[in-house]
Amino acid sequence: MPLTAILPEGILPPAFLLIICLNRPVLSETGTVQSEAHSVGSALRGITSFSPADNSLMYAAYFAETPSGAVNQVELWYTDALTGDALPDSVWLSWPPSPDSVRTEDRSSMFIDPDDSSHLIIYLISPFPAGITGYDQPEDNYRSTVFQHNPAAPDDPPKITQIVIRDSVGPLLTSATLVERLTAGNDTLYLSFSEPVDLQLVYSQCLTLIKNGMQHQLNIRASAPHPDGKRIVAVVDNALSAAPPLAGDSLKISSTGLITDANGNKAFPENRPVVITLQPVIPGIVEAEYTDTDADGRIETVRIMFNKLVELEDMTVTIDFEHIGSTEIGAADLSMDDYDPNTINVRIDDSFSPSLLQDLTSGRMKVNVRFSGFTDSIPTFEASDGAAPVLTKVEYHHGRFDDSSSYTHPDTIFTWYSEPLSVSPSTPRPLCFTTASGSIVIPTVHPQYTTQHSSGSYRFIVTEVQPNRRNALQSDTLVFDTAWINTEVMPENNVADMSGNVQFVIPNKRVGVTMAGPFPPSSDTRPDTTGTEPFAESGTNEGCGCGTGTGIAFLPPLFYYTRKRVLKKLKKT
Repeated sequence: MPLTAILPEGILPPAFLLIICLNRPVLSETGTVQSEAHSVGSALRGITSFSPADNSLMYAAYFAETPSGAVNQVELWYTDALTGDALPDSVWLSWPPSPDSVRTEDRSSMFIDPDDSSHLIIYLISPFPAGITGYDQPEDNYRSTVFQHNPAAPDDPPKITQIVIRDSVGPLLTSATLVERLTAGNDTLYLSFSEPVDLQLVYSQCLTLIKNGMQHQLNIRASAPHPDGKRIVAVVDNALSAAPPLAGDSLKISSTGLITDANGNKAFPENRPVVITLQPVIPGIVEAEYTDTDADGRIETVRIMFNKLVELEDMTVTIDFEHIGSTEIGAADLSMDDYDPNTINVRIDDSFSPSLLQDLTSGRMKVNVRFSGFTDSIPTFEASDGAAPVLTKVEYHHGRFDDSSSYTHPDTIFTWYSEPLSVSPSTPRPLCFTTASGSIVIPTVHPQYTTQHSSGSYRFIVTEVQPNRRNALQSDTLVFDTAWINTEVMPENNVADMSGNVQFVIPNKRVGVTMAGPFPPSSDTRPDTTGTEPFAESGTNEGCGCGTGTGIAFLPPLFYYTRKRVLKKLKKT
């Protein structure tokens, strides 16, 4: 006869028997079920005493004697010894308590403890699902049902007793996430458990780290709720721990530690460990710098150094250059630096119009980087100027010798640069020239009298032309074709921009040279002051294409045109 056919009127069918809410002792013909009995954990078996009640059921509890936390047995304690005939016929069970998952265990699963005949153990034919170690409502709200026939009256209907089966299943770790640490110090773990645990007990040596098959105790120095409301943030005291956690290691609850669930149950000694996963932190920019690596006068690369390794395919870089606007650059124009694995190079010359970048080696640039997989964004970073200046324009003015008055004017060079210089060049050989025939000439100037002529331009007073000017003038009219910054000089004496960048690239940008007549114009006269005393220039520079300037002093040249040489030069022209 099915059990449902013999249920007394008013008893719910099996699917609902587990949620009859009773907050008082349950009376039956065989005794009283003490629904107010205290919870008994696995560590307290055999040492808990109850008030005897005529062989009534004193206590019942679920246990998970498995690493996975799967409930696999139910244990019941009675006031008196049990005999085989006194065993229940069957018990309806559910874990977690639910009207949708009731199962029946009969006498074939029941065994009397040989060491305690009042202790009944029910070994489940199939354990309940793994990892479910508790439930989220008070235990007294959940009840199971025991059916028992009277062997002396086998035709009578079974006696039905509703009982509370307590939770004696310890918690499990369900996840452990290690927050990426980029500097020295303590590690941070995000922990989740199979059921709520006492936050204050996630402390000290409560977790066991499994590394390369060896077990080590982790020392937790502090814990706090995670902002998501589900996990716990635990700070590992690496100095007091046997080994620091790493992604790929395993972690489990130490059964000898402090951690318990809300019912005071500790973890099963062989509880299942979880593999530690890594939560990367969003990379941060350490420094950024734009450069003109080939010294052609166009910024083409932005070097960005991060505080960790990055993946190019995860990145999108936005460059905002005050002079020319903003552009977004993807992985196709990104490359890893050859010397620093934390640094990437961003090509920008393919993203901006070449005409906008021409002769642009300075300016305010902002860099922003977005990474896929991160909802947060890193702050915009201002790139530093790492591009050295280049020449943009050169004028070479021949000197003159006035035969009638013996007035002498030296050769004069005017230069323009791609950005303001911090100081005037102090080297005597700042520039290299090529002649129309292709030979290289490096004039010597008087560095003491190199002056800023106007915004962006400088004037050099030539004292000598190399190679040997005496021989060169006999076969060369000193018509220069191109010029560039001479890098074979002491860097501290060469041209430097406001950021201290000195041009050292060989070759750097060459510009065409404009050859011009004497400077100042021939109408300007001055006394011959050959010797060591400087003389002052007067008048304006109008008509020479060099801007205006007054009051610039210089020493006379160390070499002067002779009348004979001037005549030779005029004949050739």
